[in-house]
Amino acid sequence: MPKIVCVHSFRDGVGKTTVTANLAALLVGRGLRVCVVDTNFNRPELHRQFGKTDSDFSHALSDFLAGDCPADKIVYEITPALGKSKGRVYLIPAHSNSKREKQITREGFDPTLFREGLDEIATAHHIDIFLIDGAAGIDHAALPIFAVTDLLAIVMRLGNEDFQGTGVLVEIADKMEVPHSFLVVCDVPDSYDFNNVRGEVERVYGREVGAVVPHVEIPPGLGKTGITAIDFPNSPMVLALSEVAKRIVHWKG
Repeated sequence: MPKIVCVHSFRDGVGKTTVTANLAALLVGRGLRVCVVDTNFNRPELHRQFGKTDSDFSHALSDFLAGDCPADKIVYEITPALGKSKGRVYLIPAHSNSKREKQITREGFDPTLFREGLDEIATAHHIDIFLIDGAAGIDHAALPIFAVTDLLAIVMRLGNEDFQGTGVLVEIADKMEVPHSFLVVCDVPDSYDFNNVRGEVERVYGREVGAVVPHVEIPPGLGKTGITAIDFPNSPMVLALSEVAKRIVHWKG
């Protein structure tokens, strides 16, 4: 069975989608077959990380969840977006302008149907890992995703606006009995002591920190793919996220 990993955050703008795309690149670089799933139905962005536009997709996750198309119509191979690669990467976009996404975020969806769709796609494409890019915060669409998640990576930044919200996510993960959850602290200035950051965050939340990711400035236009893990594999950000990729690979459940 494939592993289902959800990358989530309490608020927008903390680096969640960037983390998802770079983890996909790192896992594919290990020769794995990865499917990234965009569940941000209101503001989908994941496909843009791989150089895709809305017009590249005729069907999407929202269509499947609404019963408008079968699962095999919503998955697209995007391996060429990563250049030369040992593995394969596939994308399930959030919506195809079908207007179904508003209903999904308002009412939620059946987690059993969602899991069945992932299982069908996993069988057809021999998927090793699903990486779900969750919509920030908690809405009716988030809880069904948590219900099928094996590993939950909660992305946060240092600051008062993130601390309480991150605590809410940790509490919900525990109540929903997510098998394994951990924190990814992003955009940490180089002047900080990373060991102290890790220790303090773990103390506050009672949860392991999978990575402390430094703030990295990369001038636009320098990379070929736009994904840091591919264009700048020795970047401190990539080296930090490599620890998260390793955690995902070695987790046995």
